[in-house]
Amino acid sequence: MAIIHRRFPCTAGGALIGIVSALVLLPTPSAGKIMCGTPFTSSCVASSDIRYDSAHTNDLIEQDSNWEHFAGLWKVDIKAFDGENNPIAPSPYNPTTGRGDPYNNAVAVGFYNHSFSGSRFKADRIYMLGPAPAEFCAQPLIPPLVNFSETAGGNSICGETGRAVKAGFLGTSTYEKDGTLNAFRYYGGYSAYSDWFDTNSSYYSNIDQSTVIGLVVFEPILSQNNVFFYVDDSYTVAEIQQAMYIMGSPGFRDNYVLATMYKLNEDEWLDAIDEAYDTFKIADADRINPSNSECLVPGSCPTEEVWSNVGRDPNLSESPYQEPPATVKAGPIVGFCVLGFALVLFAIYLLVRHRTKQQEHRFRGHFVRTMCTRISVRQSVGAISPDALAKEFAKIDSVQNNGYIDKDELWAFVQTGKAGEMSEDDFGALFSAMDMQGRGKVSFVEFCTFLSGCGDQFDEAYEEKNTLDKEHLMKNNARRLSRLSQMHLTDSVE
Repeated sequence: MAIIHRRFPCTAGGALIGIVSALVLLPTPSAGKIMCGTPFTSSCVASSDIRYDSAHTNDLIEQDSNWEHFAGLWKVDIKAFDGENNPIAPSPYNPTTGRGDPYNNAVAVGFYNHSFSGSRFKADRIYMLGPAPAEFCAQPLIPPLVNFSETAGGNSICGETGRAVKAGFLGTSTYEKDGTLNAFRYYGGYSAYSDWFDTNSSYYSNIDQSTVIGLVVFEPILSQNNVFFYVDDSYTVAEIQQAMYIMGSPGFRDNYVLATMYKLNEDEWLDAIDEAYDTFKIADADRINPSNSECLVPGSCPTEEVWSNVGRDPNLSESPYQEPPATVKAGPIVGFCVLGFALVLFAIYLLVRHRTKQQEHRFRGHFVRTMCTRISVRQSVGAISPDALAKEFAKIDSVQNNGYIDKDELWAFVQTGKAGEMSEDDFGALFSAMDMQGRGKVSFVEFCTFLSGCGDQFDEAYEEKNTLDKEHLMKNNARRLSRLSQMHLTDSVE
């Protein structure tokens, strides 16, 4: 800005140029990166795509308020069917593989605890299966298959005791910021071969206020489709349809489930669990305490590292959707360049005009003062008689004496030194102002016309003469007073 101030005068044009320059050269928030969304740069992608908006919330419920309906404590009545639409029958248990359910799988009950915390979701669930029917328990089995399974209370008794299963999964919001829940870790009864397993191919989403859909992929074996449909306006009852398919076998359905969820308060939920333990004949040692503050099963309470690296919690990890570098708009820049150029020209025009007026006032004043040393000064040019003007014109035209004043004659006149010296630039401007027809010589008419525009200069010359006359009079009076004082002093001495 200091360079601009030195180059241009302190005028309105100079100030405007300074302001425009300050706006155009305004620094960006981060060094080396052009800020998007300004009048001079391209619009931000984030303005039309929330995935690129780092300020947009990662909170699941804030992204989609329908998740509030899904949260809470639920009792779920379950009916399960095989791929041929028959109620799922008990299956022998294989101690070697840990597979098989020697219980009544066709009718079960579940208790869900769905909780949301910012960008995170946790589903802790307890399932209860009743005792197997007598005909299953009576059938002969080929070892190592048995009709009982290992439980916390020891071996179950076929047909007499049921089974309680702990299960659940974890989820986070996604980089899409559209309210989708990414389910990434399944544990307990949802994991057939270990305490838990991770997947990046499962999600849940609200397609409207009444419907939640989910896709769960158990690679490389099964995929499961889930639909939750709220059947009342208070969102306390929901119908569930769940279908599981064999991966790699299009159209082959392994089983499906029809269920109804009922939202309960905490006391109702705990009472319903205790009642179900008795109804499904769960041994005391196998009963799960849902109020236990410990993780329901190993892996259900992950570390922050798991939330970040496995769950890809958007609050802990970097989104792949980063605002691309902005580009500079050509239109505004060209416009400001044109405006800046126009302002520069305007400032130059003001400067030249100012200097021209100063020069004009200077050479007119010099000429008038030179004339006033040769003629009687009047308060205005109109008070000078035509004869006096003609005589002064003739004195200047004393060399050629041809009725015109040429450059040499005028130069000789202004260089008399009585009114000070005039520069060659000022003299050139003076002659150009007098030579109105551009012929290289000044006529008497042009001479008089030029003098008619010198009213201010005549006023100044008149004031100067009056001031000088007053000063001269005061000096004379002072000298006379001094002489009188000396004479008076001499007479006193004598």
